[in-house]
Amino acid sequence: MLASAVSPNAYTYTVLVKGLARDSKIPEAHKYMLDMMSKGIRPNAPQSTLLLLHLQPPNSPASLHSPGV
Repeated sequence: MLASAVSPNAYTYTVLVKGLARDSKIPEAHKYMLDMMSKGIRPNAPQSTLLLLHLQPPNSPASLHSPGV
């Protein structure tokens, strides 16, 4: 994207972070989440919820109450 002079937005970062989290690449997901926020890009409420749920450890109390995410 950057090579084409196209800047990522909240949606593209959300897709990237969510995919990395699903693949258990939490350090990489966290890096891109911080990068997104350092550029002033904030995900909307549903995207934030999905990101937080995927970034939680699998046996945390919140993940036990969110089946199907």
